[in-house]
Amino acid sequence: SAVATVDLTKVAAADFGTYTLEVTNSVGTVTSAPILLREENRGHDPLQFFSSRNPGPQPNALFSLAFSPSRFVAVGANGVILNSTDSGLTWQTELSGFAPALNAVVYDAVQSQFLYGGGFTQLATSPNGTTWTTRAFPGTNGSFPGIASNGATGASHRYVGVGGDFAQRPTGALIRVSADAGATWTAATPTGATGPLNSVAFGHGRFVAVGASGTIIVSSDQLGTTWSAATLTTTTGQTFNRVAFANGTFVAVGTSATSPNMGVIYTSSDGLTFTPRTSNATARNVLAVAHLSGTGSTAKWAAVTAATLATPTAAASPALILVSN
Repeated sequence: SAVATVDLTKVAAADFGTYTLEVTNSVGTVTSAPILLREENRGHDPLQFFSSRNPGPQPNALFSLAFSPSRFVAVGANGVILNSTDSGLTWQTELSGFAPALNAVVYDAVQSQFLYGGGFTQLATSPNGTTWTTRAFPGTNGSFPGIASNGATGASHRYVGVGGDFAQRPTGALIRVSADAGATWTAATPTGATGPLNSVAFGHGRFVAVGASGTIIVSSDQLGTTWSAATLTTTTGQTFNRVAFANGTFVAVGTSATSPNMGVIYTSSDGLTFTPRTSNATARNVLAVAHLSGTGSTAKWAAVTAATLATPTAAASPALILVSN
């Protein structure tokens, strides 16, 4: 079937809104789904607006996204894996063959491969995002929502996977380290962890992992085998969901342990001492964070949140994107 296009001219801000498109021929009339008309970018801030993309008729929640020079890969519930080779415009669905959720996917430019981690110590590697090789992970009851590389070459290259042991919750933390590009993994002792780990990042020659019960721990070097607790200037048993490193700074995000569950954001210039920042996110769980642009004092970060209220009000329920300023 032919693909038709509609060109709009002389569009002004007053025209922005939601429309439907109606097409009629001798067979009948078809009305489109609602179409949003708006200005997305006129050469200014490319992050001002985001557009929804439908990854296909698959019902699974998606938990993580990674990008290589040639494709996006997303993973989620029920072992789903999605691929896009056209900058996210269209997506192809595949399944890992593994029923539990896939919690994290990363791309390692040094080894030119993707890695995903999931429940029950599931981990696999792929050179192209479509063909995956399952790797042996020590243990059988763990979930690994965090994976990071130290970016080194040669014998110093390491992956670190972090998570929690289902059998030891709420206190069990797990760390696994690979020195052979993800083929095999060994256990490291999560000294200083007081709860399961959710995320890990690398910077300043060390790994930093974060998790439940106010846990932020740091490796002694780039090899990821020896760990200790980082220093938090204040701690109230927060749950940290994610940690990221860019522009010389670690940023850890999550939610407080006490009602109304204020979103929390902590930063560190060295990975050893973390200081709380103002999140302006009441009754919210800060789920993820990433560096947007800029360096030094002009650097900007963005974080995504969800409401934490059991029955959120209309004002509290929408998801929010926080941007540092």
